[in-house]
Amino acid sequence: MAKKNYQRKSTQATILIKSKSPGISHPDDFFTLIFYKTIAIREKAQLIYDSIILNESPHFIKEQNHISDATFYEILRRLKGVGLISKEKGKYRPSNRFKNRLQDIAQYPEKHIVRLEEKHQIKADISQD
Repeated sequence: MAKKNYQRKSTQATILIKSKSPGISHPDDFFTLIFYKTIAIREKAQLIYDSIILNESPHFIKEQNHISDATFYEILRRLKGVGLISKEKGKYRPSNRFKNRLQDIAQYPEKHIVRLEEKHQIKADISQD
């Protein structure tokens, strides 16, 4: 029997960012960015995320709060997709990918301006000759 070539799908999720939002002062504000379409699962998502941070089993939270399998795995998928958690050796752990990606995004406009200024300066120097 031929062996199937398995390719791992990348996990991704969308974050809703509004430039005129009041900011994040409470965990509910933060989870609204990730679970913006589904208000009902925000609290459950926060419980699951907190359990992972505290090195507890998210499955216990699932059972304790009567979270369906579909909702539970959707929450984990989104948390992984935005980079808040990762799965290593079968265990969910907090991840720095979210923070690192946001830093890259936040730094982009300034880096782009510097590149444009350098490019423009080079052209200006050449045209002065």
